[in-house]
Amino acid sequence: MPHPIFERWQNANTMLDAEYEVIAMGEDAIPMLEDFFEGRIANDYGVPYRDLGLPYRCALETVSRLGLIARSLEKYLIIGVWEGHWIAASALGRLGQVGDTAVRALADALHQPSADRFDHDLATEAAVSIIRLGAANHPSVQLAREASERSRTTWARTSAYVELEDRKRAERLA
Repeated sequence: MPHPIFERWQNANTMLDAEYEVIAMGEDAIPMLEDFFEGRIANDYGVPYRDLGLPYRCALETVSRLGLIARSLEKYLIIGVWEGHWIAASALGRLGQVGDTAVRALADALHQPSADRFDHDLATEAAVSIIRLGAANHPSVQLAREASERSRTTWARTSAYVELEDRKRAERLA
């Protein structure tokens, strides 16, 4: 049976309003999102919404915006990073605290190309999330930063940018 919100996630004209509707639900949205990621909710054709591109992207963006209250969805974001989705990497960084498996997934993403058809960089989003989570000194991150020229370049560029932004923010608050 089709789900009214996930149906709206299939349409670029209605997806943002539907995302905000889910975000407004707060913690009450978590079971519904878990059902989404588990593939338990399908459209009229029996295809789980999770297997459809735009609804999946909307779910990841919604989890990202839910932030800390979406911590229980961490395992689904890890899968998203393994699949190459930059939004999943970004969302992990907004959970505030993650487990070792999530940090390792982000570290591995430092030298991976994005599988997402949208023009974003998985490695950069992973680096930002690692910094945001305070995991820069995690052993898997240190190894990954040296694993390839791509990871070294991405890390240097991203950490310099984040440092500059933090300095600007501190100056504005002073």
